[in-house]
Amino acid sequence: MANICDTQYKVMGERKAVADLWDTLLTMEVNTKNVSLNRLAEHYGIDYEKMGISVRGHIYWAEFEEDDDICLLSFDTESAWSACDQFFEELNNTLGGELSISYREIECGCNLFYVHDEQGFFPEECCVSSSGEPFERRPSSPTDGRTTAVPTRASHRSPSTAYGKPVRHERVYTRTGLNAANSNRTAPTRSRVASPKRDTVPCRCG
Repeated sequence: MANICDTQYKVMGERKAVADLWDTLLTMEVNTKNVSLNRLAEHYGIDYEKMGISVRGHIYWAEFEEDDDICLLSFDTESAWSACDQFFEELNNTLGGELSISYREIECGCNLFYVHDEQGFFPEECCVSSSGEPFERRPSSPTDGRTTAVPTRASHRSPSTAYGKPVRHERVYTRTGLNAANSNRTAPTRSRVASPKRDTVPCRCG
């Protein structure tokens, strides 16, 4: 069974192209049921098998915002092991290359916290994965045992304590990827942060 990678996408660009993708998601009843990426590929005529592109995932939430100045499509995916970014690159090509696609992917089981940010949507510099006491006993905890992105490197707690009590597992993952300040559209190759062998099962990132 594959680890689940959770990825948040922010899509801007030519209004017609962004609206086309949103309208397609609406016809597939996004926000009512999951929209599989293979179904989306077939709709746009993308031969993902021939191209060797992974579509092992689905969109589980989406939102469209529009005003006189901008239109923004936001959506979240769950996929096997890592983001299906190659698929969305090909989808952009199909729509005329008119989209600016930013995304943040987290899969803590593979030490993966990767950001491709063309518009400054994702300022977080690291994420913290925690489990064990006291998270399992405190539902009001900000992280409730799942993974969260935090805005600064210095704001997280000691790896051995949280809320004054010991925890079994807490790890910090620093981001890799493309920042909006770097105008180069080609992102560097993903790198994964080395960490000691874990004694817990990979978490489901949120």
